[in-house]
Amino acid sequence: MDLNITIEQLLTHRSGSGEVVVDTILNNTLVNPYYEYNRAFLFNKIPKSTGSPGEKYEYNNSGYVLLSYILEWVNNRSYQDLLQEKIFKPAGMNTTYAYYSPTIANAAHPMFEGIDYADQISFNQYKDYSFSAGSIASNLNDLELFFTHLYEKNTFIKRETFNKMIDYESEYGLGIELTRVGKNKVLFLGHDGDTFSFGIQNYYNTLTKDLIIVFSNQYVDPYSFKVTNKLIKKTLELNGMQ
Repeated sequence: MDLNITIEQLLTHRSGSGEVVVDTILNNTLVNPYYEYNRAFLFNKIPKSTGSPGEKYEYNNSGYVLLSYILEWVNNRSYQDLLQEKIFKPAGMNTTYAYYSPTIANAAHPMFEGIDYADQISFNQYKDYSFSAGSIASNLNDLELFFTHLYEKNTFIKRETFNKMIDYESEYGLGIELTRVGKNKVLFLGHDGDTFSFGIQNYYNTLTKDLIIVFSNQYVDPYSFKVTNKLIKKTLELNGMQ
């Protein structure tokens, strides 16, 4: 990786680094879900850079894995402990976990083409492979708490810091998608993403404070984005913002 990459470039997906989580070893995790994908293994697998740091936006999970390694190094604490201390406990997220595991009570089963993969998914896939790029297990109630504290309160960070996170003209700020919708370009904050057989879309109307969260436990779910888009349009219609 280019040693000139900055934290901001990692956060905004402008580092130019190659994609390790999705493109490089995704199929390997399904063939051998119990393999320990340690840090040395992962970062030796990062492909060649796709561009120079800061040159262009290109969504990249490798950067977010690296960011959590940096957090652990700076704080001398595990990523899991930092989530509990800085996010889960302050927000009252009592049924949220750093990593998905089939042993979590009432956990939805991962589905793919009608097949239940709960018995074939390992905790290691999320702890070592997805890690900070998409391994957290939660529910709607806890996620509502998280987004409310992030968007409306000072629980995690000061408003001044949060405003810097979204002070971008592009489609992506510091860890947040910036989606401008309708004739009035109403700003929605949020993110969509998925791991194997789990997906989420979440969007927050900055004017009305309407929060939309859509979950799915079906890989390549054809309905989640359609439902999310309809809900976004409905929040605009109900508030006269088409």
